[in-house]
Amino acid sequence: MSKTELFKKNYAEKFSAFEQGLNGERSTAVHQLRLAAMQKFNELNFPTVKDEEWKYTDITSLLEKQFAGVGECASISAEQLKPFLFENFDAYTMIFVDGVYEPLLSNTSGIEDKTTILPLYEAYKQFPELVLEKCSKAGKNDSQFFSALNASFLKTGAFLRVNKNVVLDKPVYVLYLNSGATAAVHPRNIFIAENNSQLSIVENYSSLQANIYLNNIVTGVFIGENAKVEHIKIQDESQEAYHVSYTEVFEGRYSNYTSYNVNFGGKAARNNIESHFDNENSEAHLFGLYIAGANQLIDNHTMIDHAKANCQSNELYKGVISGNGRAVFNGKVLVRPDAQKTNAFQSNKNILLSDEAIVDTKPQLEIFADDVKCSHGATVGQLDEISLFYLRSRGFSKELAKSILIFAFADDTVRTIPYPGVVAYLEKRINNKLNSDF
Repeated sequence: MSKTELFKKNYAEKFSAFEQGLNGERSTAVHQLRLAAMQKFNELNFPTVKDEEWKYTDITSLLEKQFAGVGECASISAEQLKPFLFENFDAYTMIFVDGVYEPLLSNTSGIEDKTTILPLYEAYKQFPELVLEKCSKAGKNDSQFFSALNASFLKTGAFLRVNKNVVLDKPVYVLYLNSGATAAVHPRNIFIAENNSQLSIVENYSSLQANIYLNNIVTGVFIGENAKVEHIKIQDESQEAYHVSYTEVFEGRYSNYTSYNVNFGGKAARNNIESHFDNENSEAHLFGLYIAGANQLIDNHTMIDHAKANCQSNELYKGVISGNGRAVFNGKVLVRPDAQKTNAFQSNKNILLSDEAIVDTKPQLEIFADDVKCSHGATVGQLDEISLFYLRSRGFSKELAKSILIFAFADDTVRTIPYPGVVAYLEKRINNKLNSDF
C-alpha cells in the first residue's frame, strides 16, 4: 500500500470515529456535505510537485505523519495564553485550543447587539440554512485535496456576522493555538459583513511548543454592498508544523476588502487567497510578508477575479529568505471580458540572504477586456550595496547595517496595519526572526 493510500486510510478511520460522535446530527444536511467531501477526498490524489499548482511546493513528508483529531487534546490556562494576547489591543476574542473553542478564555461580552459571534457548530444549530449556504460557497475549492479534507471534518471554526448598518466598535481577534499536541485541526471560518457594515478581523495561528501538527483551514469572507472588511492573518507556527489555508472573498457593490497576510513559517506553509468581485465599484487590497529561514517553505498563491466593471485591486507581497529556506509566490489577476475600467496592480519583491536561499515567483495577468490599467512585476535580489555602504560610512557595523535594511524592507508591509498593538507584536517577531535566522 502506497503512502497516499495509507494516509487516506488513516483519515477514513478518523472519519468513521468522528461520525460515531455526531449522534443525531448524522441525518442533517451539513453531514451530507461532509459525506460528499470525504468521497471526493478519497478520489483525489495527494498534491505533489508533478501538479502545476504545487510545482515548487513539496509537502509529501506530511504523508508520514500521524495526528490526533479535534477534541482529543488538552486545554491551557489563562496564564499560558497571555503571550498571545497583544498589548494595548482592545478586541473581542475567540480562542481555540487544538481546534476546540474555549469560552472561558474568550471574551465576546457586549458584541451581542451588534453582531452574531459563535463557534461554527453552535451557529449551525441556530442558522442551519445560512451556515450551509456559506460553507458550500466558500467550499467550492473542496475539489482540492486539503479543502475536501477540511469539509469532511466540518465542525470547528468561527462564525461572525455583522448586522446591516453596524460599524463594529473594535476588532475581533481569533486565535488558533496548539497546546503541544500532535493534532490535525480543520477549522472552517465564516465571516459576514452585511450591507453598510464594517468589520476588522485578526487571525493568529501559533503554538506553545516546537512540535509537529497540522492546521488545515478554509475561510469564507462575504462582504455586502458598501461594506468594509480589514482582515489580518498571522501565521506564526512551530518550526515543525504544517499549515494549509484557503481563503475566499466575495465582494458586493462598493465594497472594500483589505488583507494583511504575515507568515513567519513552520516546516511548510501554503496559503491560497482568492478575491472575487461579484459586483461593480469594489476594491481589494492584498498585502503580504513572508520570512523563511533554514529548512522552511512558505508558499503564497493569490488570485483576484475581476468579473465586474469599475473595480480596483492592489497587491504587494514581500519576502525575506535565508539559509536553505524556500519561498513561492504565485499571484494571478484575471480580468474578464465584462470587467471594463479595471485598475489592477501587482508587485512581488524578494531579498535572498544566502546562496542556498530560493524563491520561485510567478506574477500573472490574464486580461480579456480592452479598457483597463494593469501592471505586474517581481524582483529578486540581495541587499542594496549602496544603502549598505551609506550606513557603514555612518559608523554602523556590517551586521547592524544589514539588520536595519532588512527590517526596513520587511516592516514596510506591516506598519500600515491600523492597530499599534498588533504592529508592535509583528515588529518584535520580525526582529526576533531576523536575529535568530540571519
